Amino acid sequence: MISGSSSEIAKIEVFPVSVPRRAVFALQRGNSDQRSWFSLVRVTTERGVYGWGECVTRVRSMHHVVSDHLHDQLIGHNVFDVAGYHQIVDREEMLAVERLWHWNPIRAAIEMAIFDIQGKLLNLPLAQLLGGIQRREIPTVKNVGVGSPEQSAELARIHTSAGYKLLKVRVGADAEADERRLEAIRSTVDEKISIRLDANQAWSAHEAIRMIHRYAGFGLEAVEQPCAFWDTTSNARVTKASPVAIISDEGFVSVPEAQQVLSAGAADVLHAYIGKCGGIAPVMEIAALARSFGAELTLGERVPLGVSEAAHLHVAAALPELNFPCALAYDLNEDDLLVESPVREGGFIRLPDGPGLGVDVDLEKLSRYARSS
Repeated sequence: MISGSSSEIAKIEVFPVSVPRRAVFALQRGNSDQRSWFSLVRVTTERGVYGWGECVTRVRSMHHVVSDHLHDQLIGHNVFDVAGYHQIVDREEMLAVERLWHWNPIRAAIEMAIFDIQGKLLNLPLAQLLGGIQRREIPTVKNVGVGSPEQSAELARIHTSAGYKLLKVRVGADAEADERRLEAIRSTVDEKISIRLDANQAWSAHEAIRMIHRYAGFGLEAVEQPCAFWDTTSNARVTKASPVAIISDEGFVSVPEAQQVLSAGAADVLHAYIGKCGGIAPVMEIAALARSFGAELTLGERVPLGVSEAAHLHVAAALPELNFPCALAYDLNEDDLLVESPVREGGFIRLPDGPGLGVDVDLEKLSRYARSS
């Protein structure tokens, strides 16, 4: 371990931002925000080595958690002691709210910055620190959103023309409307293009089994979160009966909850977000847990800016297997706030070069999109 002032935290800064989105994110239960109310985090060591992290959440006051509860506790902490970092946050979170996991987005942001510093100190990309680079191009799924059959078909045509091989389609509000949209998409795109359905917990077990078999002929790759997140019995019933893979998304936010999903047989694939799960280290634990159950892992995030996207790319690059493309193609933000953005081409996002996350924040953009609260 590198010791001394080069790896000890001297300062943690949080920069709340408000970044407009070019379009809303259409869901069956409504539309997403028109802005990304996120926060960036910069952790600096005593010798001036800094790392960036990103807090991806709609909770706009999350940046106060750092100043009110975490900053003083983390000053002097060695960035190579990641387990110790999580223990500090566990203690402070329990004292403040008596409910673990509530702070996961800001927990993940600081940990992201810590890993960024580790890579810079060792002159290695983060993916190497996580076990080695298994791939440099990360396959992604492109979301079609919710719209009319004509709108959905046109978006599908645009996305597949850009090289995407997998489309994500929201379902669950209206079976007949969903089928018309799927028919329009299927008649527009090549038969080699696969479709991932996302029900966002809309169905009962009986409905899910019936609808998945009804839609199976449209070339499904998988179905995400068919039943309520807490109902492992129903999700397990669907997983057992489904002709395609079932993905759990809302079903877990921690390692113990992921274990409950897997132990119940309630999913074939876990969809992990670094922000949702509280950091890179927890996601790597969940990935190992999934492998032990014979399940798989895919990654995604809620319309991230560039720092979080880069962190997800490094985790995806280090996974031993990545058979289910990642939900990282939601490039709806007006700007990602980076000096240089990851390269997108042919349905893939390229792993950034350089040590740590391999990206840096544009300070002029950070100032331009800053918010005071």
